[in-house]
Amino acid sequence: MSYDLNPLLKKQLFEFDSFKNGFEDFPSFLQKVNESYLSLETSIKQLEQSLEIHRKQKTHTNLKIENITRNANNAVDNITEVVFEIDLAGNWIYLNQAWEKLTGLKVIDCLGEPYSKYLGILKPKDNLELSRLINSSFKSYCKVLEIHPSNGEPHWLDVSIKTIFSLSGEPTGYIGTICDITSQKKVELSLLQAKEKEILANKAKDEFLSTISHEIRTPLNAVISTSHLLLIENPHSSQLENLNILKHSSEHLLSLVNDVLDFGKIESGNIELENVEFNFSNVINSFLSTYLNIAEEKEINFSVNRDYGIPEILIGDATRLAQILRNLISNAIKFTSSGGVVLNIKKSKKTSKHVTLNFEIIDTGIGISASERQKIFNSFTQANTTTARKFGGTGLGLSICKKLLQLMGSKINLQSEPGIGSIFSFPLTFEIGSENQHQKHLEIQENNSNKSLRGLSVLVAEDNKVNCLVLRKFLSKWDVSFEIATDGNEAVEKYENGSFDLILMDIMMPNMNGFEATKTIRKFDSNIPIIALSAATAVHMEKEYDEVGMNGHISKPFNPNTLFSTLKRMQTIGYKKVDYLN
Repeated sequence: MSYDLNPLLKKQLFEFDSFKNGFEDFPSFLQKVNESYLSLETSIKQLEQSLEIHRKQKTHTNLKIENITRNANNAVDNITEVVFEIDLAGNWIYLNQAWEKLTGLKVIDCLGEPYSKYLGILKPKDNLELSRLINSSFKSYCKVLEIHPSNGEPHWLDVSIKTIFSLSGEPTGYIGTICDITSQKKVELSLLQAKEKEILANKAKDEFLSTISHEIRTPLNAVISTSHLLLIENPHSSQLENLNILKHSSEHLLSLVNDVLDFGKIESGNIELENVEFNFSNVINSFLSTYLNIAEEKEINFSVNRDYGIPEILIGDATRLAQILRNLISNAIKFTSSGGVVLNIKKSKKTSKHVTLNFEIIDTGIGISASERQKIFNSFTQANTTTARKFGGTGLGLSICKKLLQLMGSKINLQSEPGIGSIFSFPLTFEIGSENQHQKHLEIQENNSNKSLRGLSVLVAEDNKVNCLVLRKFLSKWDVSFEIATDGNEAVEKYENGSFDLILMDIMMPNMNGFEATKTIRKFDSNIPIIALSAATAVHMEKEYDEVGMNGHISKPFNPNTLFSTLKRMQTIGYKKVDYLN
């Protein structure tokens, strides 16, 4: 008979067989059996201990896993963004608790449902795009969606979805996030609305400044131009002093108006710097005689010292450079009652293409205390109220100089002691211009000496009777052939029936304004130079001059020399590009 016996028992029986011939060996056999059972009992205890250790380790590991899982779930549930997972069929298989806060729907009720079921509150285009999304081969998708819940108040959601791929590269589902960005979007929209209001306010301010500028400059143009005419018509010596007073007073008033308008341009960020060739000597000489006369009237000295080797033709914004120097020199002379004012121009660095000049305006005037040195560069501010009452001014000049220099990549420096005087200084770097252009400037300057423009034919569009009278007198003195149109319609008609080398076009005219007249003329003639001659100086107008096809701008009140030089340039070298002249 065969049995499937335990190996240990088999061993014991084998040993029993070995002792069957001698009963006296049976106790020994029993002893061996007993030892085997004791060994088995020890092994079982050891196994039980080992199993207990493994059970405790497993329990500890399970607790850790449960803790990690709980913390992970808590972390995901505490995230303010919705975290979701969608299977390949488009059904929700995971949503964190943020979904309930966002939608008011229970997570348990949504799991297993198609995500497209919840897109009804989206715009139709977004709804269609998202409902078709999982049928495409996209890898990731990000978009801000606008939703309109039942309460009618719009919300904005930042949705991000990404495809999950297996190790073999097959798509297995989709994960993503939904973030409610309504509060940020509302802030953004309110900022945009504020920006739009600011733009409208700036536009209204711009239009107001343009209107005020036109209304002030138009009579000023008549006053200044008439004073110029009277001074060149050999006035009686007894009238000369009164005419000079009239001229200087009207020019001072014009400078105040210009300061306010330029300040508006700078503050609105609509000022643009030119980068054109100009004759450096001409810029300096343009105000030299003026301030020599003003200084002489105050019985103080005024002089200009220039280093040798400064190139004659530079590239930059000559108008703004002159404006800065005029402001600083005018202030220096105004606040100096004895001694004098010096303009030093020093060449600090020169290469084959660029030159850096240091400008110093030194005076022996009242000086400025340390506490007031920074304050004077603030808008509408002078050192103190006594200074404002005694010397006048808007308090804008230094602020404008500072901001213009910042736009030109420089800054103004000040050294001053009360009762001793002040030194205003600043560096500027210019590109060096062409010597050929310098020769053309010299030729024009020489040709200007005879003050004749015989052979030039000009059409003038101007509705103001006083301005017409002034222009008639100057153009007649310069031997210019001209016709005057009193509105835009008449200007177009005269252009069509006549032959002109140049058109001087006022902007604000009845029936048809200067812009409309220019656009009409440009339909037939793209070559004839059209120069805006206007008292309107809105900050956006220089771009509008370009857009309608104008070639330049001379502000009213105009300087007769500026007008003559522009006309002479047309006659001498022909039209290329007329600078915007103020």
